[in-house]
Amino acid sequence: MARKKIREYNSKRLLKEHLKRLAGIDLDIKSAQVIEKTAFAALADKETWLNSTRLVVKPDMLFGKRGKSGLVALNLDLSSAEAFVKERLGKVDEMQGCQGPITTFIIEPSIPHDDEYYLSLVSDRLSTVVSFSECGGIEIEENWDKVKTVVVPTGKTLDSELAAPLIATLPLGNPPRFRALSLGRTMSWWESVAPLAIIGAMLCVAGNSQDLFNKLTTGKPKHPGADEWDKAMEKRDARVLEEYNKSS
Repeated sequence: MARKKIREYNSKRLLKEHLKRLAGIDLDIKSAQVIEKTAFAALADKETWLNSTRLVVKPDMLFGKRGKSGLVALNLDLSSAEAFVKERLGKVDEMQGCQGPITTFIIEPSIPHDDEYYLSLVSDRLSTVVSFSECGGIEIEENWDKVKTVVVPTGKTLDSELAAPLIATLPLGNPPRFRALSLGRTMSWWESVAPLAIIGAMLCVAGNSQDLFNKLTTGKPKHPGADEWDKAMEKRDARVLEEYNKSS
């Protein structure tokens, strides 16, 4: 299965939209994207929560270790967030051996918390691998041995029984709640109609295009297998037939 990195802003937008559509879970996710041409006044008019909420600002550039690199600002108001972005926007930085300008930032509400968890879902055709750790945040790589994993077969539900190993080492009292969620499902017949229709249409277009090209260049359609050898044999047969007619 192909994978492609996407920005944190886009991933949270997709998660909010489709988790509500598929599971009826309405996540209270607020985020705003800032690029070079973003006008903060217009952004604040569109995302009104920016004016009344303490904010977190960080680059959204598909690289990690932003906190350890001093690229995350916490508990800012909107004017401070704007200053933080403008000071760093377009500046060339080096992360994980790669250099490039920082062109995109994400702004979110600053939420006070004592604990930070790590949660990952990786899906393929047969299953979804769910990983969880109570040691989330910027130290997750140093605590990778504490990440626990369960495999949920496609079409099955991540219920409390399956999720139990993930939270078994947490203190009793108020563990994170795993809402029962169907992780993946088999494709219905009608979902395959669109890609099959596209494939069929492209085959028809390709075949008709070849037929039209050969009619324009040779005056007749190219029958299957008419390669250079076949053309040479056709010329030979025509010459032999012409010589025969002349001699008779």
